[in-house]
Amino acid sequence: MNRKKIMPLLLALTLGASSLLYGCGDGDANNDNATNNVQESVKERADDAKEDVKDTTENAGDRAKSLWDNVTDTTMDYTTSDLQNDLKNNNINPEKVDRDHSLFSDVDSDSYKLNNDQIIDVYQYGITDNEKMSNDLSSLSQDGMTMNGKEVTWKTGAHIYKKGRIVVVYDGNDGDTITTLNNVLGTPILG
Repeated sequence: MNRKKIMPLLLALTLGASSLLYGCGDGDANNDNATNNVQESVKERADDAKEDVKDTTENAGDRAKSLWDNVTDTTMDYTTSDLQNDLKNNNINPEKVDRDHSLFSDVDSDSYKLNNDQIIDVYQYGITDNEKMSNDLSSLSQDGMTMNGKEVTWKTGAHIYKKGRIVVVYDGNDGDTITTLNNVLGTPILG
């Protein structure tokens, strides 16, 4: 009877020890599976990294574009006076205010406070200054965050419009102001 109990116990111990020493199944097959899993994981990570580089490159390409690329109105006939009249026709009374603004420093400019205390900066170019306007707007990155390679700081995020001879900059997010400017000046080139 003792022999009947000892034999199965020895058999179980032998199988257990051999499993620990040699593992289950074919050792080479297990190693191949582990190697394949590692290779697949490395390939997936390399593909992900490649996609990230592609996305970053495309985004950098977008940032390299300038605001002039967004301009659809290349006329030079709309002026600050026209803007003032159009704002008045929209029940906005623009009030000229003194304010330091120097986005385009060598261009005639004025700032106006609108009915809701929002301020816009208006830059008026000469009738023959289309190339200068193009150069100025080309110096601003597509996202408006750099000008000539230097960082531009906005309070809330600029909305920039170009119509005729003027460039209008509104650094704010008031919905009524944006709606009025969109109605008067069209789609912004930024914002």
